Amino acid sequence: MARKSFFWLLVLLCTLAFASQSVWASAVNLTWDPNPETDLAGYTLYIGTQSRTDAPYTNTVPINDRNATGWTLALSPGVYYFALKAVDTSGNLSDFSNEVRAEVVSYEPPGKPGTPYLVQ
Repeated sequence: MARKSFFWLLVLLCTLAFASQSVWASAVNLTWDPNPETDLAGYTLYIGTQSRTDAPYTNTVPINDRNATGWTLALSPGVYYFALKAVDTSGNLSDFSNEVRAEVVSYEPPGKPGTPYLVQ
């Protein structure tokens, strides 16, 4: 699998989610088409704040589920880049999938957290 090239379409959906009393974050939902290899063990998700053409990814998330077709991450505001590699049962990695970019914006509702906002 190491020399095979797989290109999954990563569909990026951003939804706002309340993270704690005073911190707001976004949930980024990534989905992809499943890898058809019979020796598939799972995936490795790569995450960075720059495109891999500019710098290496700074974080990885092992996804040890061969049936996975998506992953959700809670992220602070900023710009993020994502790509995926398939992992076979021998630990070999495929080439990178297409890279996708998400901009997570800061969102805080009117008023202070825990203080009702009255519309007049």
